[in-house]
Amino acid sequence: MDDRSTGIGASDVAAIVGIHPYRTPFSVYAEKVGESEVKENERMLWGKKLQRVVAEEWSERKGVPILWMDQTLRHPDIPHFMATPDFEIKPEKRPIQESGELPRVKGEGGEVKTAGWKQRDLWGEPNTDQIPPWYLIQCQWQCFVLGWKRVYVPVLFGGNELESYTVEGDAKLQEELARRCEDFWKSHVEPRVPPQIDWTEAARQSLQRRFPKALSPEYRDSTEIEDGLVLELAKLKRQKVAVERAYDATLNRVKECIGDVKGIRGPGYVCSYFNVLGSKYMVERKPGRSFRARGELFAAGEEE
Repeated sequence: MDDRSTGIGASDVAAIVGIHPYRTPFSVYAEKVGESEVKENERMLWGKKLQRVVAEEWSERKGVPILWMDQTLRHPDIPHFMATPDFEIKPEKRPIQESGELPRVKGEGGEVKTAGWKQRDLWGEPNTDQIPPWYLIQCQWQCFVLGWKRVYVPVLFGGNELESYTVEGDAKLQEELARRCEDFWKSHVEPRVPPQIDWTEAARQSLQRRFPKALSPEYRDSTEIEDGLVLELAKLKRQKVAVERAYDATLNRVKECIGDVKGIRGPGYVCSYFNVLGSKYMVERKPGRSFRARGELFAAGEEE
């Protein structure tokens, strides 16, 4: 049985403990109870297709035979704790230690990642555990569920640079993760009690499924809590409008500075104010110009 709605997987844990950049406790909850689903995008599709290729190349370079897994396995004592590792190191004899070779011992596996160049700064020195914290938590959970000593993380950067990282199992951290995940499972998933709703796409889907239409044409009087929420909403709307206006004004100032050249570049950024040809194909588009800013200064809010 590999239905991921029946347990907490390694990719859920960082969201549950609040350190995942794009997922939240509510999004995990909504996925587990069937109130939302994750749609595969192009990045996810190609990442999945490349995983085995990356693993095999890593295995060849390191001289370490692997068993491809990519199946959901469960903790022997806690069936709602599970993990879906990419591969396991074959438990063969240790090779003579040379530069670049890895010891082969029972209880090791691997988790393959692919990353664009704009994520490169999130990763530290190769052959260390300096990886994004949500991936480190994922590896620790795999060690906990499967009883592994360590997890190797081959990562392909930009489609053409392969590096390797190593995460050693940390029993104390695993114990804390297990405690918090068990509390999440017992307090929210099993009794169908959602955590506080948030900003995610999962929250939007959950609301749409729970309340697809109004069943009554009547209005009711608000509660004090609801009054406070609406006041906060109004305050945030005013702030949002002010921020959007400030952003648009600053954007226009940057465009004005660019003037009649294609763009400007500086430390950590490239801003383009480039020409756009007119088109009537599918959707009519008038000729003009379009603005784009890129570089490490603008990468913080972009999803991997």
